[in-house]
Amino acid sequence: LLGDERARLSTFSQTGSRGGAGSINVATPRLELRGGAAIAVTTSGEGSGGDIALDVGSLRMREGASLSARSESTSLPAGDVEVRSTGGIRLESGSQIDASTGIATGGNVLLDAGDAIFVGDAVGIR
Repeated sequence: LLGDERARLSTFSQTGSRGGAGSINVATPRLELRGGAAIAVTTSGEGSGGDIALDVGSLRMREGASLSARSESTSLPAGDVEVRSTGGIRLESGSQIDASTGIATGGNVLLDAGDAIFVGDAVGIR
């Protein structure tokens, strides 16, 4: 599975809504995100942030790709980002993993690789 050139898989809960953002689960032998591609769950409403769960053989993120579980305007916590890989995880060249919030408690970021985790330059994990 390849996300390229601003490709986006996302769920969003708007301001004024009461429900949460929902969650995204992806299972694939290989996942590569690049060129600003993103997987995101965001809430601006009254519900909690959703979670991102990736079960992959390998993950490579580069060129500004991102995984984001954000809570922007609620007092409820942001969602979690969980990556489980039987192979390696490579985070390169400006890639971001974000489980943060503007008001409440941020979510958790879990990276579990059976092989190795490589974190390159200009990578953000928060």
